Amino acid sequence: GTPDDEEEYTIKFVNDDGTELSSKKYAWGTEASAIEQPTATKDGYTFAGWDPELAKVTADATYTATYTANEDTPYTVEYYKQAEAGSETYNKDDSLTKNLTGKTDATATAEQITISGYAYDEDNANNVPSGTIAGDGSLVLKLYYKVDANNNGTPDDEEEYTIKFVNDD
Repeated sequence: GTPDDEEEYTIKFVNDDGTELSSKKYAWGTEASAIEQPTATKDGYTFAGWDPELAKVTADATYTATYTANEDTPYTVEYYKQAEAGSETYNKDDSLTKNLTGKTDATATAEQITISGYAYDEDNANNVPSGTIAGDGSLVLKLYYKVDANNNGTPDDEEEYTIKFVNDD
């Protein structure tokens, strides 16, 4: 038989992390189109629907938000230059900063660029050459460069010189 019209069921909506978005009681037989849906959001993603698909109320049910990753999530690449050969001080060069976009949760890799008078400092512990693009746009990649005045690819404070003493008698 048909359940009593007075019977009510709990229809719950949760985000994909399990966080409850709403919970409300509906009478048996309420059409899916009449169920009040909460707004589901997640940084760096676009709402794609509920899992399972909304259906007529016949029992308690939980619907989970589903999402697709955005392709245009922002991230930043910053370039730092050594203040002078031998110095521990590096300064961010704002003119080189790149504001880029990529797919949320994908791996982004900073492009090593050629900076006249500098060489990439691959051993610098502060380098952040790659990372996962965060949905909130917070990923910042960082590359550090040492002074290379003669542009030979070897930082000046790492160059070795051979000094030859010549006796001219």
